[in-house]
Amino acid sequence: MKTTEINQSIIGKRCECMFTGMMVKGIITKIEDCKYSVNVKVVFDSPQQWGNDMYEYDWTWGRKSDEFGPLKYLKLIE
Repeated sequence: MKTTEINQSIIGKRCECMFTGMMVKGIITKIEDCKYSVNVKVVFDSPQQWGNDMYEYDWTWGRKSDEFGPLKYLKLIE
C-alpha cells in the first residue's frame, strides 16, 4: 500500500505484511501518521520467530517523501 492509502478505516482489517523477508498474516490494530512517515501496527495471527526471539506484532512503515519502506508490501485480505 502507499502512504496516501492508509487511513483509520483499515484498523481491524486482516492483512498480509513483510516480516523478516516473509509475508505474514495478521490484523491491523493501530496507525500512526507522523510528519515524515506512516506506521501501521500489525498483530500476527501466530507468533513469528527471528533468531532466538518471538514476535507477536510488528510496525510496517513507509516514508512519505518517496514511499521507501516495507509498507509497500502491505496487502489487505478480504
